Amino acid sequence: MRRALQRAAVIGALAVGLPAGELSLAERALAQLRIADQQRAELARERAAWQSERQRLEAMLATLTAENERLAAALTEARQAHAAALARAVDRSAAEQLDDAERRLQAAAAQLHAALSTLAGRLLPGTLPPLPASASLADLERLLEALAAAERAASALRVCVVVGERAGQPEAVKALSVSGAAGWWLSLDGTRAGCLRIREGRVLLTDCDPEWYPAIREAVAQAEGRAPARVLLLPDGGP
Repeated sequence: MRRALQRAAVIGALAVGLPAGELSLAERALAQLRIADQQRAELARERAAWQSERQRLEAMLATLTAENERLAAALTEARQAHAAALARAVDRSAAEQLDDAERRLQAAAAQLHAALSTLAGRLLPGTLPPLPASASLADLERLLEALAAAERAASALRVCVVVGERAGQPEAVKALSVSGAAGWWLSLDGTRAGCLRIREGRVLLTDCDPEWYPAIREAVAQAEGRAPARVLLLPDGGP
């Protein structure tokens, strides 16, 4: 093959009128052309391979971009669903807590109403404000007011005019009560006195020995602010 090329170069040189001594230069030029052709072919192959790889990478990038957008949309939807579920759970929890608190308040109102109703039967009339007929939550404020009145009465010495039963007959007297429950009584004219008890809402009056009248009169005067305070001994029938 090499000899054939050399002969072709010699023939070419003779055809163009080159001296035989310059054939080696023609051979070198031909070799450089062959190398250039090889390089061009190699470059074309590299360019084709690079173009193919570029297209492949662009397709992969487009796929990844689409997948990323899909995942981002799915993540946003999941977050929104989670937030909505959490809000529903919070709403349910708050509603359940409110229902539970309402049930406990209703039970407390019923217990308070029962306790105050029992207490009212052991106190002088007017010690507590009128109790509501029911124990609903709407009446809870009135029940609390009655409880506050009972607490004030528990530490108070009170004088009021009541109608009690004396020897089976009604009689209006001044009642000196301790804690609103029991105490002593003094007739309105101050001539008689005795002990006072409350049974199931009834004010019961019993007479005491007349020697106790002055002490009861003075105790009533002290409670009304008409006499200076001092220690008094009252009948054993008192509290």
